[in-house]
Amino acid sequence: MNIESARAKQPTQMRVEAEKQIPLAASKAARLIEARRPSPDVFQDLYGADNIEKDQQLVERMKGRFEHIDTADGRNSELLAIAFEGLLIDRVSKGIFGQRVTMSPTAEFDDVINGVDAVVEITGARTENLGLAIDATFSPDVRKKFSEIFSRIQAGQLATIKYFHSEAVGIRGEFKVPLFVLGMSADNILPLLESWNGGQEDVLQNNPYPLVLLKELAEQATVFGAFARKHGKDILAKRYNKIRDTCEDLRSERRRELGVAILPQNLQQDNVAKAISQALAQFSVQ
Repeated sequence: MNIESARAKQPTQMRVEAEKQIPLAASKAARLIEARRPSPDVFQDLYGADNIEKDQQLVERMKGRFEHIDTADGRNSELLAIAFEGLLIDRVSKGIFGQRVTMSPTAEFDDVINGVDAVVEITGARTENLGLAIDATFSPDVRKKFSEIFSRIQAGQLATIKYFHSEAVGIRGEFKVPLFVLGMSADNILPLLESWNGGQEDVLQNNPYPLVLLKELAEQATVFGAFARKHGKDILAKRYNKIRDTCEDLRSERRRELGVAILPQNLQQDNVAKAISQALAQFSVQ
């Protein structure tokens, strides 16, 4: 899916004005992501300079396959993806999931090769710290993403982050963590980008969209945990259940802080959140 498929939902002029926010937000996001990415060079004592060089060469080859975008709409979609990722990293680190939660971008190798955009860290999560690998999207076409996640769970595998360092989690080097899809529709992302570009902190901090995202995480952890137990992966099931309980706690806390009883209609009807729920329902019965 791309930007074009959602345009009919808004008046043309309104949509055009909203989409003007994308390049500016993408530029801001790209700078933020690059500044916060872990550098592979600081892991030379673990992996060696030669292995790191091979990883970087692999990344360049893979990027070369993806960078040929023929249409303006395709380029706009790519920029929106970058903008959404940067927005999430910035806002989660500023407390939209609560003060115990941070989010940081992965090294380019882990983004391009391992399919992990970012890592969420939750401290003090029911007596231990937790890590979640994040694949961010604005597309409702999520079936392939979940097919891969369920296949991993069935095999007893987690997502791998090769270049990771965190004092909170206490790990430097390879980090194996559960992978989650975090998504919102372009229609709901664009107003957030406008506020982000304009430095409207109050608007961003008081918007209830984090409740949708935390619900997605809790819902996925619930289904992943049940699926893991069904397939005899009890250790994984316990890990997912802990993430579920923690995300439900965080959502309850944020709901009280925001004073939100009922989500606005645009968030209730978010087509990406709905697609995530539908995909979970389909795969959970396997």
